[in-house]
Amino acid sequence: MKQLRGTIVPQGSMRYCIANWKAQLPEEGIEQWTRRVVRQVSEYPDVTCAVAVPSLVLSQMRSLTEATGLKLFAQDVSAYPQGAYTGEIPAALLQHYVTGVIIGHSERRNYLHENEETLFRKVEQARMHDIPVWFCIRGVEDTVPQGVRHIVYEPVSAIGTGNPADVHTIEDVYSRFSQISTSGFGYGGSVNSKTIREFSSRPWIEGVLVGSASLKSEEFCTMLSQMR
Repeated sequence: MKQLRGTIVPQGSMRYCIANWKAQLPEEGIEQWTRRVVRQVSEYPDVTCAVAVPSLVLSQMRSLTEATGLKLFAQDVSAYPQGAYTGEIPAALLQHYVTGVIIGHSERRNYLHENEETLFRKVEQARMHDIPVWFCIRGVEDTVPQGVRHIVYEPVSAIGTGNPADVHTIEDVYSRFSQISTSGFGYGGSVNSKTIREFSSRPWIEGVLVGSASLKSEEFCTMLSQMR
């Protein structure tokens, strides 16, 4: 396992639940999904609830989530600063829309071939513009950049398969990272209303990243209700 250079917050009870829509939108419609989730979120002020949406709907979602308890996250950020980088979304612009960003998701590592250098540059750009980072790792072989406050363990074998990692495996990864870092530790990978209690009952898991199951507001709200 590579040495971490990160910092930085103590682990504790379940503190966040992030919906990651990936490259898709809820069939029920963005507005209806948001209204339902916002109502549910208001009942759990001690839980940070966020939704990471495709960049095309960031502006619409900002309007829908303003002055609510639902936070807006980005699914990615450019490794480059603001400038002549066609198609990129730099942190300098993104900071006006979001309160957090996911970096290092295994789908981007696998399909878009993002390497450690690229991921480190993305983290640096986010930090320069005060955007908190949720950094995804596939296992103990991955290095976490300096300044990352939230690590999310998302084993490739659990992404989209319906088979989450065994809790003992997750605890082993957590134990190894906790020896060299005090970054908060979360989990992602086939999290749904049937599996979330396995994670929310573990005091060392500070939150979850929810993928496809978060596209249905009823399912996502059920998950929130089980995080008490």
